[in-house]
Amino acid sequence: MGVNIEDGCSDGSLSPLDLQLEKIQALVALKEETGIPFVINARTCAFWYDVAGEEENLSIAIERGRAFAQAGADCVFVPGAMSLATAKTLIQEIPCPLNLILTPQTQDIQTLNQAGLARLSLGSGPVRATYQGVIELAQKIQQEQDFTALLQTPLTYAKANEYFKE
Repeated sequence: MGVNIEDGCSDGSLSPLDLQLEKIQALVALKEETGIPFVINARTCAFWYDVAGEEENLSIAIERGRAFAQAGADCVFVPGAMSLATAKTLIQEIPCPLNLILTPQTQDIQTLNQAGLARLSLGSGPVRATYQGVIELAQKIQQEQDFTALLQTPLTYAKANEYFKE
């Protein structure tokens, strides 16, 4: 079980660092008080919102990631587009397990694992890929009245239901 806490605001800015640290510290205290072993995953949106360009985003993410870890975050999440070299720098500079999001630049999981990445999130990728498949299927049905893909799917009704047992 875990709690995600992020610094991104709806206007594309980052919330003040001291406010984020207070929130993380409050969550740490809650863990101690309740004895519930949940993970505090602290997210910085520096790259997600591209607040300042890659080099400055890197400085911001490192500063915030270090502060989040020092405040008690169990993991730091830095989603967004970045070079593989930048990803490696984040892994080296943030002193707790790092979580990145899958991008064209961060898809080399072997290299990231060797560099020490703790977690690579898929983000909305699976849902977007599913939507794309449904859209293409609907277009084929609408334009060609071709139902073959629906009738010949190898995934049976019974097998689909097995995935949702318990």
